This record gives sequence, C-alpha cells and structure tokens, in this order.
Amino acid sequence: MIKQPFINDVARYIEQQITSVRLNNSYIINGFVVKEVQGCCVSMEILVKHGSIDTITVIDLLDEDGEVISTNDVVVPITSDTVILQSFEVREG
Repeated sequence: MIKQPFINDVARYIEQQITSVRLNNSYIINGFVVKEVQGCCVSMEILVKHGSIDTITVIDLLDEDGEVISTNDVVVPITSDTVILQSFEVREG
C-alpha cells in the first residue's frame, strides 16, 4: 500500500509540471484562473474568451518546455466566455 503523504507529493509534482494549456493544437493559455492541489487532487480552471475559438476539440496540458503531459479530445462550443475545469486524482491502482 502506498502511503497517503507520498500520493499527495505526486499530486504536487503534477501541479508543478503543468505550466500551460494548448487548445486545438494551436491556441496557448499561459494563465490559470485556478491551479491548486488539495491532498491527492489537482484542480485547474482556465478561461477561454468568447471569440478566441469557436469550438474546442483538443485540450493539451503542457510542461515548461511545451511538451504534452496530457491530451483530451472534447467537443466544447464556445458561445460566451467559458471556464473549463480539469482535475486529476492521484491514487493507488
């Protein structure tokens, strides 16, 4: 069994590695509305301004070198300013 403090450390490591978000393989967002760790959970919120993208089809989380950490295929129409929430839970599996 993995001890909870170690799992929480892994969550903090993940949060520190994520530095930006790329939408649709081209639109970069460097600022987060929220990016935090609570125990074993990493939560992030980004603001997508109306008019910047019509529909989000891919969300990539990037590290400081622009390398992809995570990719999610989605379909999110942007009809007004939109806050996107993404979260991770680190757990033994």
